[in-house]
Amino acid sequence: MQEIPILVVLMYQLFKQQIHHDVSEFIPLIMEFINMKPLPEQRLDPAFRQDKFIDFLAAQVKTLSFLAYVIKIYQDLVEQHSTALVKGMMNLLVTCPPSVTNMRKEFFIAARHILGAQEIRPKFLSVLDDLMREDILIDQGYTVHDALRPLAYSTLADLTYHLRSELSLTKIARAIDLYGRNMFDDSLPFSIQQMSFKLLLNLVECVRQRAVASTATWAPDSASGGAVSASSKWSQRQISTATARRLLLQIMRLCVLKCQIIAEHLLPEIEAK
Repeated sequence: MQEIPILVVLMYQLFKQQIHHDVSEFIPLIMEFINMKPLPEQRLDPAFRQDKFIDFLAAQVKTLSFLAYVIKIYQDLVEQHSTALVKGMMNLLVTCPPSVTNMRKEFFIAARHILGAQEIRPKFLSVLDDLMREDILIDQGYTVHDALRPLAYSTLADLTYHLRSELSLTKIARAIDLYGRNMFDDSLPFSIQQMSFKLLLNLVECVRQRAVASTATWAPDSASGGAVSASSKWSQRQISTATARRLLLQIMRLCVLKCQIIAEHLLPEIEAK
């Protein structure tokens, strides 16, 4: 089954002009296909064939890879089905077993191409909190945890960076928590630690903008009940300002601590060479 999407790609490469319209009709079927999954009770059935299920998932991932291959040409059409696309990709991310490392790797490569589409990227804002959960993004398998973390974190960092102007303080806080830990994770390549550092620096301006926006939009109401409404808005403004201040201080502490570690441990090694 998983070879069928490969044949579709081959046909598209050979007969691109002739089947252009047919691919347009094929895209809604892709969205429907990547959203298919067995019911929980079916997976608990003793007769459930795990090997067939893995083969089915592989076909879904390869179908997603085909979509990534043609997304720039059919971006407007894909955008019309963006809700199904987001749901389908999250479905694959959750259901794909951690033991099948090559399949998850192919998924992340396809996801990286899809998230590169400017009009499609904002549609993933609603699931960004779930993507920042390591049990969903990475899963618990040892092999996938060791092999795919750099690819997964870099893909998520790109998405977070491009959506940074639309992030709430809550989402920014989750990003700071995740990538702040990655800055000090020696099991990750230094390039990923450096990328995490850069992402935190880019989030500084976003935090400042949220704090300024919460201040600028506050104004007492003159209508009936205005005192209560003004008090509520004032409390919300104070909370937003305090949260922004806490996040900025957290970023500052993380950056200072990282610089301290580099100065105390890495620079002496470099100078000794």
